[in-house]
Amino acid sequence: MPLGDVVADLTDTGERYHSPSRGDAARLDVVAGAQRAPGAALHYGDSPIEALRDAVRIEWDAMDECWKRTSRLHPSRSPYSRVDILASSRHVVVELDGHTLADSHQPRILFETGLPPRYYLPLTDLSVELLRPSSTVTHCPTRVGNLLVDRVGERSTRPGLDLPDAAA
Repeated sequence: MPLGDVVADLTDTGERYHSPSRGDAARLDVVAGAQRAPGAALHYGDSPIEALRDAVRIEWDAMDECWKRTSRLHPSRSPYSRVDILASSRHVVVELDGHTLADSHQPRILFETGLPPRYYLPLTDLSVELLRPSSTVTHCPTRVGNLLVDRVGERSTRPGLDLPDAAA
């Protein structure tokens, strides 16, 4: 996780951990108020992998709780292997060619290991008059009522897709 996202204090224990691929890491205590999780984090400040230098690895099993934005994840779960859908108050605006397709203050954000976050918006926050239903069919056991869009007005949302005339 990005080092700057950690709100707890991280205290160097003086111990070092070596990974053949990631290099040497400082072992850190995670301190939040009066609570201390000894040696529960690793920081690869001089890693040969540049992306790890400003990150910290947390041992999630050592935590009592975990927060993602404004939602508490309980019991604490590892962000390295997870599927979470969290309510958010983040303002999400979707625009195309100067048209606002969606404007929401209540998205649901899907966090899934190895994939970028995905935003699901309430139908009431969409400008449905600008959207045309898709002929694409998907199957997913966890989703009900997908609204896929191939066309916004006269424009295809998927370049290279051969679409029938919008009047059809």
